[in-house]
Amino acid sequence: MRKFSVYDETRGVWKGWDYVVLPDGRRVDVAPGKYVRVFSEEPLTFGFEDMTEEVGEAPDYDFDEPLLTVVGESGFVTKNVRLRAKYGGSRKIRLYYGNTEVHVFSPGFYTADVEFTYTEVGWLMIAAAIPAAAGLLILFRKK
Repeated sequence: MRKFSVYDETRGVWKGWDYVVLPDGRRVDVAPGKYVRVFSEEPLTFGFEDMTEEVGEAPDYDFDEPLLTVVGESGFVTKNVRLRAKYGGSRKIRLYYGNTEVHVFSPGFYTADVEFTYTEVGWLMIAAAIPAAAGLLILFRKK
């Protein structure tokens, strides 16, 4: 969940779990969860607030720009994630997972199914190390 962030294209503001990046590029640490609210852990449901106090706006804290529920995840090294998104905003919002854009929300009130894949780098490194380790074992056995 903490790898998700949104970019408010209308205001030029990035928001993550514990930070805001202002239109001038300055990163500001904010209280964890100030603009991201976790509604439930099972299923994981969380939402973003679009209004930003740090640029002079008064947030309404409805957390549906967008509101996301993880409805499925599959795969081992390459993960496929399915989200159910509810959007209720008047701005163009881009949803990111890490550095990858996952979906673009246009102004309006609607639901959308969002699907994306990513590679679990930690598992990829372990998977790559296993054949090398097996080769070392074979070398040591021959001696």
